[in-house]
Amino acid sequence: MCNILFSAAEAFDKVIKYDYIYTLGTSKRIVKISVLSNQKPDFTHIFGIDHLTDVPALVGTNSEQKRAIYNNILKKKITDEHIKDSQKLN
Repeated sequence: MCNILFSAAEAFDKVIKYDYIYTLGTSKRIVKISVLSNQKPDFTHIFGIDHLTDVPALVGTNSEQKRAIYNNILKKKITDEHIKDSQKLN
């Protein structure tokens, strides 16, 4: 059975090793765009897990708690089974 939370965390783990910054512009104006955060606590925000407030295992209010959620998903301590009954899951 596919574990979507684990797959997302595993993919995020691969891309956070790099900074993705695009520099665009002309000789008069330069715009830099950061595509993805490389901070582990941002995983819960980027993948919408912060919205699942009815799942106690996924509620984190600070960076340390959000990093722990991310790590627990990678360790498969938090799986799709934890979110399947969430009323806030679309």
